[in-house]
Amino acid sequence: MNKEELVISDFTADWFKTFDNDTIGIFKKDGKFGYYNVRTKELVIAADYEEAKRFSQGLAGVVKNGRMGFINLKGETVIGFDYVYNKLDENDKCIFQYGYCAIANMEGKYGVIDQTGKWVITPEYMDATVCKDYVVVKVRDNFNIQMDYSGHILNRHVVDKVEILCMVRDDRHVIKATKYCMYTVNGRCGLMDCKGNILTAPIYLYIDAIGEERVGLEYDTDGAVVKVDSLTMR
Repeated sequence: MNKEELVISDFTADWFKTFDNDTIGIFKKDGKFGYYNVRTKELVIAADYEEAKRFSQGLAGVVKNGRMGFINLKGETVIGFDYVYNKLDENDKCIFQYGYCAIANMEGKYGVIDQTGKWVITPEYMDATVCKDYVVVKVRDNFNIQMDYSGHILNRHVVDKVEILCMVRDDRHVIKATKYCMYTVNGRCGLMDCKGNILTAPIYLYIDAIGEERVGLEYDTDGAVVKVDSLTMR
């Protein structure tokens, strides 16, 4: 919270927030949110809302009667109050980026809308994140999938992280890279080669390099060792 005093037009705000490279800020007065011009300190939109998001691409998400809609810089409702507002949402939710916005319907299911309020990605997911050329959605089994804005699936398992497996030699503690990588999908690990070819599904807790061409994979269950080609899995 900003501790300095802010006078907007003829009143003092209780709270305010500014954004980098943006002339429109948010203020709070008597428990309600509105918008002001950061440079001139003039009122832009009166404090009529229960919650307010920053302006982006000419629209801002605001909450009335517990529901979220979108207004323009004149304070006019452009997209009706037909969406859920979740205080736990990250900063990229309910904000337009690249012409789209990730948001939840009244049942709490996430999808993506365009600047007219039309659903371009049906609201049936646990979460959604807007990117420049695609959207990443979280499906019911907690796996992320990547799709374009027509709803066509591009990748059924979005990889969160990739790291080259390295071998540690016990005597001299020398680290040497293997020809394998460990990739992670929603907290589970799988094995791929360094060319990006998937060798195993992401079903392991962790993968260790135990030789230049031998890899240890840890299961939830017992530590049984299974050899597949040049790989050792446990």
